Amino acid sequence: MNRASLQEDSPVHVLAYLSYSDLFPKVKPSIWELQSRLKDFDFFETILILSKINLLFSDIKRPFDPSLQIYIARWFFNDYTLERLKKKWDANTLLFHRHQLLFMLKNAFLTCQMGSNRPFRIRQVRNKLGICFLIANDLLSLLKLDEEALNRKDPDKIKELLWKESLPGWELNNPPNLMLVISRMRKIFKEISAQFKDDDCFLDLNDIFKSATELTIDEFMFFIFGLLSIYLENNKRIIKDPNAIYIHKDGLLAKARKQFPGEKLCTFLKLVSLPLSAYREQIRAAKDLNYNYGFLPFRKYPIVHLDQGIYFCIDFYFLLEKIASGIFWTINEYLQSGQRERFHLFWGMLFEGYITMLIKESLNSEKGNFYSRPRYQKTKNEIADGILILGEDMVLFEFKFSILSQEAKFENSIDSLIEEIKAKFERNKRGEWKGYGQLANNINKLFSKSSQFACNEIDKEKIKGVFPVLIVYEDVLQTPFTNYYFNRNFQKILNRASLMDNIEIYPLTLMTIEDFEKSLPFLMNLPGLIKKRILFDPSLDFSFSHFLKLKFSKEHVIIPDIIHSEYREFSEEIRGYFFYN
Repeated sequence: MNRASLQEDSPVHVLAYLSYSDLFPKVKPSIWELQSRLKDFDFFETILILSKINLLFSDIKRPFDPSLQIYIARWFFNDYTLERLKKKWDANTLLFHRHQLLFMLKNAFLTCQMGSNRPFRIRQVRNKLGICFLIANDLLSLLKLDEEALNRKDPDKIKELLWKESLPGWELNNPPNLMLVISRMRKIFKEISAQFKDDDCFLDLNDIFKSATELTIDEFMFFIFGLLSIYLENNKRIIKDPNAIYIHKDGLLAKARKQFPGEKLCTFLKLVSLPLSAYREQIRAAKDLNYNYGFLPFRKYPIVHLDQGIYFCIDFYFLLEKIASGIFWTINEYLQSGQRERFHLFWGMLFEGYITMLIKESLNSEKGNFYSRPRYQKTKNEIADGILILGEDMVLFEFKFSILSQEAKFENSIDSLIEEIKAKFERNKRGEWKGYGQLANNINKLFSKSSQFACNEIDKEKIKGVFPVLIVYEDVLQTPFTNYYFNRNFQKILNRASLMDNIEIYPLTLMTIEDFEKSLPFLMNLPGLIKKRILFDPSLDFSFSHFLKLKFSKEHVIIPDIIHSEYREFSEEIRGYFFYN
């Protein structure tokens, strides 16, 4: 991926990968060349080395640790290659990263052979594999952008191209926060679900999950967290102790309490693992075989099963993902096709219920008021998923669980991505407004100069500032330029000429659920936080997540107690169930 900026003073840059063609500009490597080079390396040793390096990048606090980059480069490359790297490598360029490692793993599974006589203790052999890393970086772009081609396009088109180009890799290189994922899913399954027990759409997700897996959701989460804890503890040991990557089933059972159900551990491991020899066929059969992204077999089976009860993890964050979207897809696959629409509707209700609960728990009722699903007086049509009124400011919320398809994210076509985003977040095929489309449409209705629309909860005479906020589940939507694109479409729907003169409608704020969770301590001044973000990034090129990271780069972001306490409770429960004496 080539580094490119919108203009000289633009703060936004696409993350650059240092590639083979950067070192040798006249060479343009192909996937055939990468796979032919990988054939010379031993299958097992290569998979193991790539998995170890990938786990070293599982520290979310320092995902691109420069010292780790240098350490790995020195281990792989000979002096000649290192000298060439020094001329091109800078602080804005990555050499090793999770996206690349997963791509290398995929191709190693497809091409490496057993019994190679090229041992990695020989530096020249390691250098040859290091060259494969550089070649892989050449192959990870979707649109084959280059700076010269970008300079010929208008700024709006440049943003659109860079947005599409960086979307899949950004998702892989910016994984979610472990504490937030676990606490969120616990709240949803244990508290929020029970609130809908009398609703027509209610589904007993725990019962369905147990029918599909023979485990309760809690048991499944316990096992996931247990393995994650092992790898968090062993993360730095992997460098000095090669055996730190292995999980020994018998060793786990030996440490467990006497009443621990060992047969359930076996059931769990079968759900999340594959024998080493089985991945090649899974990858060949996967619908994302020809994509440089996706990695569906690794998402489904993040644990490799070796002989005699020995396992190791391919990817830490795909294992964590099994707690969140993994549970969703397990249930989705188990249900009959006719039940899935109801399930998706119910899951969306749980997502909305979770956010509503967070707002109500964090609200200071003396300073503000929150109303869930407010409606117009006459038509009784819903205005938004929620409104938060803080003095003269009103935050208008829409909550959308919608997940983008693999095709929209990973195919080369920008049009298919735009079409799917508009269908899920603007207006669906039935003509119903969704997401930012619903926000814009109802602002037009509520605050039109000639509007006959009114709502009991909104005193339009007092409101001076309206802050439209769309909260989404998809982490990939924190990619740079996504908020810019969503707001561009939002502004096209907004009929500013017809709106009341005394009302200021602020740009659309797009947040992932993780962004919102991190913003909870500032809920009572959310309009002020949004204003600071707009001042910091007027064109909304950065994500809200990026704004939060920069704003709090010199201080610790406070995790709200409502989330932190759930995590502590889960940790206590796991001590009574899992591997602690």
